[in-house]
Amino acid sequence: MLRALNKRAPCATFTPWLAVSLLAGCAVQPPVAGPAPAEPAAAEVVEVPPAPAPAPEPVVETVAEPPGEMADIPPPPAPTWKRDDVLWIQQRLLDLGYYDGAVDGAVGPGTRKAIREYQKDQDVTADGQPSSALREFMWRNGG
Repeated sequence: MLRALNKRAPCATFTPWLAVSLLAGCAVQPPVAGPAPAEPAAAEVVEVPPAPAPAPEPVVETVAEPPGEMADIPPPPAPTWKRDDVLWIQQRLLDLGYYDGAVDGAVGPGTRKAIREYQKDQDVTADGQPSSALREFMWRNGG
């Protein structure tokens, strides 16, 4: 008869064995009756002191310089240009009629003025600086 039962419902005999084996290894166990935990004694209660107040931020006082005196800040470094760029730009500005000074590679007020006029005519930022970017711009734009 056991075989007949297994043929009809094979899990009928397997299920109780599986349930017992799973419950036996389960970590959850029924509570065990025992003495109730005692209330903590007054001596065991520890009061936690309040957190300390944050430290105040330090006050930084700025001292203004008296009017008329210069601050001790070093000046920015002077711009440096490649002499070849300056010579090429001066020559090109001379050819275009913007510059009438000597083509000597020195950057003076005449060179800066001619560069600013050229830059204004080309609708670019007129900074008057003889840079390699200006040389490339002039070369690419035929001017």
